[in-house]
Amino acid sequence: VVDSTDRSVKVGVRDTGTVCRNWHGAHHLLPFLTGHCMLLLIPLAMSATCEWWCKWPCTQLNGATEVECDTCEKDSGCHADAVGFGAQQESMEDYTIWKDTKRPPATPSTSPCSLSGVTPSPTTPPSSLSASPSPHTHASPTCDAAEAEAPAVLALPDIAPKLRSDDALRLRKWKNLGEEHYDGGRLGLAVQHFVMAVHVTSWVGALWGDLGLVLTDLAKEASTLERLPLLCEAWIAIELGVALGAERKSAGLDHSLVHLSAAAGCPVADDERWSAALPSEAQRCIEAACEGWLGGAAARSRYSTARRVLAQSRDTNKGTSHERHKEAVQQLCVPAEKERVTVVLRSYERERQVLGAVSAYQAWALFRYCGVVALRGVLNSRDVDRALNASQAQIQKELPTIMRYREDRKRFGARKLKTERLTSQDESDLRYEIKLNLAETDPYLRSLHHNTQDSKGEKVGGKEVSGGIVDNEMVLALSKLLLHSNAMAIDTMSTVFSFPNCPRGRWHQDIVDPREHASTLLGDAPLVLPPGLVLVVPLVNLTKDNGLMEFRLGSHDTRGSAEDDETSEVKLDVALAAEVGSVTLFDLRIQHRGGANHSPESHPILYVEYCVPWFRNEINLKDRHTASWDAHPSLTRRALLARLDTLAYTRLLEEELQLRSFDIAALRSLYADYEARSLVV
Repeated sequence: VVDSTDRSVKVGVRDTGTVCRNWHGAHHLLPFLTGHCMLLLIPLAMSATCEWWCKWPCTQLNGATEVECDTCEKDSGCHADAVGFGAQQESMEDYTIWKDTKRPPATPSTSPCSLSGVTPSPTTPPSSLSASPSPHTHASPTCDAAEAEAPAVLALPDIAPKLRSDDALRLRKWKNLGEEHYDGGRLGLAVQHFVMAVHVTSWVGALWGDLGLVLTDLAKEASTLERLPLLCEAWIAIELGVALGAERKSAGLDHSLVHLSAAAGCPVADDERWSAALPSEAQRCIEAACEGWLGGAAARSRYSTARRVLAQSRDTNKGTSHERHKEAVQQLCVPAEKERVTVVLRSYERERQVLGAVSAYQAWALFRYCGVVALRGVLNSRDVDRALNASQAQIQKELPTIMRYREDRKRFGARKLKTERLTSQDESDLRYEIKLNLAETDPYLRSLHHNTQDSKGEKVGGKEVSGGIVDNEMVLALSKLLLHSNAMAIDTMSTVFSFPNCPRGRWHQDIVDPREHASTLLGDAPLVLPPGLVLVVPLVNLTKDNGLMEFRLGSHDTRGSAEDDETSEVKLDVALAAEVGSVTLFDLRIQHRGGANHSPESHPILYVEYCVPWFRNEINLKDRHTASWDAHPSLTRRALLARLDTLAYTRLLEEELQLRSFDIAALRSLYADYEARSLVV
């Protein structure tokens, strides 16, 4: 290979085409040099050697390891006797180090909509959530006629699907790799890696700001067709970063607005004159230019309102924090209709299974102020069908217990069924909750033996793939964004179902905020984040006939008095119809209830609570105690010694098992002494 500096022959250069194209002063010799590159590599590749990259394990290398690492010593990561030696590997690093951005543009992902709003011809495969017939009708996400075609880079063409989930996603240093690509001028790769960085830590404002800046720089080199969508996405990413705590200047809002104004043909807008609370002519012009990218007029209006109420809620000169929050609810959550609190994912988001800035910003704002957000197009139908089958089997298994309880209720007036596993809901004998144990969670999880994912649940590489439900990467990214943390766990996981003729439930909150009584000490502080949220997954389409979930928007802010609630002129109650494939996430503190089931069939939903590690919902997690704990005559001592007694109960069980010749060590985790803070999602 001819070196570009001293024109000497080098061995081991990977991208020979790049070297030839970049050889200074020899562009007219390109065909000749390219041929020589190919001819030189053939004999060179035949000789054994030990390249410097063999310090890594063979399984992490690409290329011919039997040639490149043949003479390496045993202390090398890859050598003749190492695992994976001689196998053609596809390294994770293949997507970050050896690729060059000067390649043919990737084919944009198929979108069911275009800027013109014209429906594609029948020859274009439509976007769908289902790849095969299903036991019930699945509603695909509504296609907004104003949805703009996504730039090719946002489809993440250089990020392998297997790197977008599970440990491969979390162990990779996306931000560092993004910075390396940016410093090397590979802006397309930099954008893709920063997209993945915010996917992993979606609550970090500075990362959204970094993504916005890189998108802005990429837009300068983009085609006319892609420039404006890239700049709109950059602007909204930076706005989300600021909302999450990034400083406006360092997040690069000024830089982004200058370029966006120029591309949109708007008056110059910069950070000095930019106020969400008092929109300027430039701001309105930019919002109009980005309307297609925002998802249409309704989505644009909601986004504009969200930015405005965020700015107003932070203005300490306008009433108390609670009063500002109530005003924000009235502006953002009215009219109290399902469309107002529903975000429809874009085609490119569904295909790549990674949230974009537009959806993330709106979901965050709706959850913060309204207390609930619904998202359409998150899950694929195969996963939901699998969960439905498992839930129906669980219901069938519990039917004898339910029927006995209903009979006892009629004969003896039994008030409530409550066991560790099965609980009757409300005051009815027609709505129940089945708590799932660990052994029953598999149908709701991603199939870890599959290395690839497809948003439609189709076969990839000869295998049926699964995106999962409770560990679905879109769900997890949303939960991390809304809880502002990567450290979270599932507190409870249940199937909730109602029989035909089940009446409407009562309004209730899942918890009372444990920090509520500290509000007098905090003074006029903003509403704190909830300690957890609930994911609701409809396993059949929820309609007004079989029972909609209802929410009282804004009721998660409990800082007002009971008198305030009673005298409120407007109750923002919304009933959410939900199609299979959609999800609803709500604040643990919001008032909600189940709807009446007027249909001839029962309807199940999956009910999952995610919480931060310090929080423990005592309603769901009951401690076990020893018999001696009951013998304490003092209630004070019981309260003080409760946790110590729970540990003693566990030790007593282990000692009893050992007496019965059980191998306790075989039951224990090998990682029992890990630090909980080291486990993050």
